[in-house]
Amino acid sequence: MRTMVVLVAVMLMVLVLPLVGCKQPEQQVAGATNADETVVDAARADEATGANAAGQPGEQAQAAAEGTAAGTAASNAAEDTGTPNKVEGFAAYVPDMTVKQGEIIAVPVRLTYADNAAGFQMTVKYDPKKLEIGGGEPVTKGSAVPAGSLFMPNAGEPGQVRVACAGSETFDAEKQELFVIHFKAVGGPGTTTIDIDDSDRAATKFGFANEKAKPIKPAPKAVDGTITIQ
Repeated sequence: MRTMVVLVAVMLMVLVLPLVGCKQPEQQVAGATNADETVVDAARADEATGANAAGQPGEQAQAAAEGTAAGTAASNAAEDTGTPNKVEGFAAYVPDMTVKQGEIIAVPVRLTYADNAAGFQMTVKYDPKKLEIGGGEPVTKGSAVPAGSLFMPNAGEPGQVRVACAGSETFDAEKQELFVIHFKAVGGPGTTTIDIDDSDRAATKFGFANEKAKPIKPAPKAVDGTITIQ
């Protein structure tokens, strides 16, 4: 109960206090840039660029409708080959997929043993010459993430997507899906990599936290995926 009260307070701070210039409370996660960086701080930094994938309030209904249509088209156009053979143990991964040139593809980022975690932050990198953000809602919350979790994506900079998520309820271990990025295949035939950046140079450092907002260590492995454009 206390954790839920804290989470609600954090969400109110995120959504309301920025309007009057107040500083948000901190919620520490693994992989932060320094000891003072938090999942909420990282998400707010993304929002400050003006590139929150959900769009302005007046645009959200239209974006959701377009996103649904884009997701349907993507599911018809792309083939998800499932969990790569290279994924073992506790890992965040992108499945290998194929798509036709010019089509929209919905690329999931998944987590094995997802019920160990309730929050995360990460940067996913891609080649903007091969893929560009597409669909009405570029980044959507995954099916494994509880409805009440705070989810803040930023797809505003070509070549990378930054996502932060925090909650007091663990993810669904069976569904695994943390979030989905919608891309349009703009490059010629060939293979391109979707990179979960777990390096020290990542724009938003790779890390996970449990339902008590405590860093998970060791962090899961980051396993990249490939997109084959036909």
